[in-house]
Amino acid sequence: MIKSISEILEEASAQNKKADRVAVLQKNSSAALKKILGFAYDPRVVFALPKGNIPDEAINFANKADDLQGSLYNRARMLDYVIQTPTNKSKPIERERIFFQLLESVDPDDARLLIAIKDKKLPKQYSKVSKEVVAEAFPGIAKGWEK
Repeated sequence: MIKSISEILEEASAQNKKADRVAVLQKNSSAALKKILGFAYDPRVVFALPKGNIPDEAINFANKADDLQGSLYNRARMLDYVIQTPTNKSKPIERERIFFQLLESVDPDDARLLIAIKDKKLPKQYSKVSKEVVAEAFPGIAKGWEK
């Protein structure tokens, strides 16, 4: 069974040493993990979605019998449609629909992660996966971040 992005972040955050957190991220490196961490911490990435929490009912629709842990790897590219870019001409309702479709198609823990990153933070349980840890693990995605 493939680890979900949230499981990787949980494992990294459970490490006591910064070097061990970096090692966990590097060991589990993927385009989706890098995109999500980059979108969470890069100040240049702005989500074109309303701020604030989304009710838990919007997350708990996923069929618990489904193995959704790996689904975010394939669906992370949908995040490109909900950020502000000069070429994104989507209407707000369309961006919200895409985001909710993404939430519906991933593991509930990954959905909670996505809701948090739209507001430029990680959930508290991943607090040890700081901007500095991510920058050390993946220097390429940290280029241009403010110090």
